[in-house]
Amino acid sequence: MSSKVDFDNSLAEASRAIAKLLRDAIIDGPRGLVDAQFPHPFSNMTAAEWSSAVSLWREKGLPLLARQPRRACPACGADDAATCFESYDGYSFAECRDCGCWYVPIVVDGALFEAYFAIAPEARRFGDYTDSQSSDDLLRQADLSRFRDYYAELLSCLGAPTNSRLTALDIGCGVGNSIDAAHELGIDAFGIETNANAIAIARRAGRRVTTPGDAADKKYDIITAFEALEHMADPFAVLMAARARLNDGGLLALTVPNLLSPDLRTMRGDNPHILGGPAFPGHINLFAPRTLTRLLQRTGFEVLDVSGQFALSLPELFAHHLGAWTGVHAHLKSDEAQAAIPEMAAMLGSVFGPLTAVWSEAFAFGPILKIIAAPAGAAAPAGLAEMRAA
Repeated sequence: MSSKVDFDNSLAEASRAIAKLLRDAIIDGPRGLVDAQFPHPFSNMTAAEWSSAVSLWREKGLPLLARQPRRACPACGADDAATCFESYDGYSFAECRDCGCWYVPIVVDGALFEAYFAIAPEARRFGDYTDSQSSDDLLRQADLSRFRDYYAELLSCLGAPTNSRLTALDIGCGVGNSIDAAHELGIDAFGIETNANAIAIARRAGRRVTTPGDAADKKYDIITAFEALEHMADPFAVLMAARARLNDGGLLALTVPNLLSPDLRTMRGDNPHILGGPAFPGHINLFAPRTLTRLLQRTGFEVLDVSGQFALSLPELFAHHLGAWTGVHAHLKSDEAQAAIPEMAAMLGSVFGPLTAVWSEAFAFGPILKIIAAPAGAAAPAGLAEMRAA
């Protein structure tokens, strides 16, 4: 987490900028419009490929949803939900009336997409979207940097030095960049993945990745699921299995899209990251800190730390709120979407941007939610107090 000094400096800088902005607005009066550029949100597909995947799914795959069994809330298990909206790829999202979790109330899993690929074989290539995490060096290096930070934080929390030869299991590891990052810190890491293409890529690179059914029945010091739980039809079962495999003094770390993030909550079906999945299970579970904590408690964990990750795009939020931009629908048409927004809104975005980045981490409303947990009733990790004070 960012230091208190960083927060104080950001607050002071923002206060000075706000004062100048208000002074200029009073002196100069209203301003005109400026063009805001919004980069394509998915690094592993172009807009054309993404649009083709969604169009093909809506034409040939969407009818398959009618035969899928229903499921209860993935966070609390209640079976009482209200339909909220439809995602751009045609899935109905519901809100649990008990805990407030947003989710797709039917089973979306690999079997569904195998049935789809039997109807539309040309769609399978869209399901192998993780290839770029291995073939594109910039994406791979970004992955490695992020995973190194995550594992370093876990080692710090455990009070374990680098090269202490702890063991780790990453659930939903994709092509296995997380495995390499863990190994760099001296962690003996393994991965579980369901995508056959991703497993093949990982194994060619020498990473120890297997399917859930073939994983060794052993315990680990660290278990992680980085941007994985939101894709799973039964996260309760996944976390129960994780609890059985975690050593009593170990740690669980999760990252998921954050339902507290203002862009998810306000843009809803216009948000590109709210999807059921056009060729793979999408973000069918959307957790907030409170709902993910509830799920973890149900599966035998105690939450130790909660934080937000990454910065919110204020220009995108402003443009959508002002009706100047249609979100995902504009992205499906162009790799570089843009919208004309009031100059004052753009200036507010530049002023509040740095402060929002700090706030979103401290108050857990960044686009990605990160939670560290331990087995319920276990002694506090040796480095927990130091990590919280950082």
